[in-house]
Amino acid sequence: TAAEVYDRLWCVHEIDEALDQNVKVEAACSAKYSMIQGIFRFVHEQDVYEDGVMDPDFTVFTKNAECGLEDDARRIRQEIESKGGFGRLDG
Repeated sequence: TAAEVYDRLWCVHEIDEALDQNVKVEAACSAKYSMIQGIFRFVHEQDVYEDGVMDPDFTVFTKNAECGLEDDARRIRQEIESKGGFGRLDG
């Protein structure tokens, strides 16, 4: 699949579980996403960056991640919220 890790709720859940077990977690993204972010960073450095287009610092919004099964999504979201919420997972 070409889906980004942070768009997949099960992947976000695994990151959450790793953090809960004090496992060091580092950012990951596809080469395509990295290239797009590089373009936005360049545009930002040239002072032509428009707010709201995309954050040049690789910010992710894990609360927007999706899951194929609604029951799984509900359970995963509840677990993440019980540990402090999605904001602590975003970079």
